[in-house]
Amino acid sequence: GNAQVRGRLAQVLMQTGDASGAETLLGAGAEQQPENPLWPQMLGQLASQTGRSDEALAQAGKAFELGKSPESLLRYAGLLVDADRAGEAETLLRENIELVNAEPVLQGARGVALAKSDRADEAREVFSKAVARAATPQQVSMIARQMVQGLGLDATIAALPATPEG
Repeated sequence: GNAQVRGRLAQVLMQTGDASGAETLLGAGAEQQPENPLWPQMLGQLASQTGRSDEALAQAGKAFELGKSPESLLRYAGLLVDADRAGEAETLLRENIELVNAEPVLQGARGVALAKSDRADEAREVFSKAVARAATPQQVSMIARQMVQGLGLDATIAALPATPEG
């Protein structure tokens, strides 16, 4: 509908460097449909792209509260970690454990938050579960990146299960 068209047009404006035009379009959408998580999600992406990390974080939080989707939780938790607020990210993920347990990549995000909160042993446990539950090569790759982000490369290599030479 109208929201999708407006969202796509805003994406085109963002890609062509018209951040102001995109923000105007997205702001109007948010005014017309304040309960639609699409608007704060996109306003957050725009804020992130234009270096406004506090605004990006606030919009990501609003998008998650409106939508409670795995994608919005992953984005919000990731921005909290990036803002050196890993403890808050871990609390958020723990409070939404049903979503986390359903998505291996969200388990990986929880591992990052734990690791960045100086809880590396718990992080390794969570990463291990995430890798075991990953269903696609893309999920495994994303979780591996999360492990490196949380634990560092050497600890990630040490945490990987030994595989027979083949």
